[in-house]
Amino acid sequence: MKKRWQSCLWLLVAWMLVGVAAAADDLPVGKSDFVFVDQRGNADKPIRVWAYRPAGLTADSPITFVMHGVLRNGETYREPWIPLADRYRTLVVVPEFSLEHYRDHSTYQFGNLRTNDGQSIEESKWTFSAIEHLFDHLKAATGNRRERYFLFGHSAGAQFVHRLAMFKTGARIELAVAANAGSYTMPKFDVKFPFGLGDSTLTEPRLRSALSVPLLVLLGERDIDPNDPHLPKNSEAEAQGPHRLARGRNFFRAAEAEAKRLKTPLRWKLTTVPEVGHDNSKLAPIAARAMFESR
Repeated sequence: MKKRWQSCLWLLVAWMLVGVAAAADDLPVGKSDFVFVDQRGNADKPIRVWAYRPAGLTADSPITFVMHGVLRNGETYREPWIPLADRYRTLVVVPEFSLEHYRDHSTYQFGNLRTNDGQSIEESKWTFSAIEHLFDHLKAATGNRRERYFLFGHSAGAQFVHRLAMFKTGARIELAVAANAGSYTMPKFDVKFPFGLGDSTLTEPRLRSALSVPLLVLLGERDIDPNDPHLPKNSEAEAQGPHRLARGRNFFRAAEAEAKRLKTPLRWKLTTVPEVGHDNSKLAPIAARAMFESR
C-alpha cells in the first residue's frame, strides 16, 4: 500500500512538471501572444497578452509589464520594448484590455473599482488585480523566481499605473513608471474619485502606504497641447491643469504636500524630459534606464 501511494505521488509530481514545461513552451523566445483567462478575477473577460522573451532569460530575470493607451493597441506598445528587453534581459508583457470586454475608462484606466451606478466591485475583479494574477501565471509558466515586477504605462496606461500603485494594497511593484497621464487621482480627500480620493476605498493610513510605493512620474516637456483629441476635457480633469505636463506636475506637488502633512516619507519621483511630447517610444528607453540602471 505504501509503495502504491509513493508511486502515485511520483506520478503526480511528474505530471505537474510536465504541465509547467508545457506552459513554458507556450512562451517561446522572441515575439508571442496568448490569451490569459483570469480564473481568479474576470474569467469571462479574457485578456490577450503580447509578449517578448529575449534569448538567455533566466529564472532570476525581471518581468516588465507595459500598459497600452486608450487605443487598446497592445501589440504596438510591445515594439519599442523589444530592443530594451534584449538589452536588459527582461521579459516584456503587454496585457491588452480590449474594448469588447473593457468598454470604457472606468473598466480600464480607473481600475474597474466600481460599477456605473457607483457600487463597489470586489477586489479580485479589479483590472489592477489582473496584473497580480498574470504575474503569478507567468512565474509558474516560466519558472521565474522574481518576487516583484516592473510596471510602465503611457497616456491612459499611465492612468492605470498610478492608480494601481495607489489603490492595490500589497501590489508587488519593484518600480512603477507613469508616463504622460491625461488625468490623475489626486491624493486629496476633498476631490471625489476617480479624480481624487473622496468617496473612495482609500483611507488615510492606506495613503501613507501608497506614498511609499516606488513610483516615477515621467513627463515629456512638450506634452503641452490643450487641444489634444485624447486629452480628458471634463471639468475635474481640467481642474488639474491645461495639459498633461501641468497635470503631472500638479499631481506630484499634491503628493509632496500630503506626504508633508502626514509626516511620511515619499518614494515617488518626478522626471521631465526635454524635447519630448506625447511619445511613448521616446519615453520607454528612459523608463527602462530608471528601472534597470538607476536603482
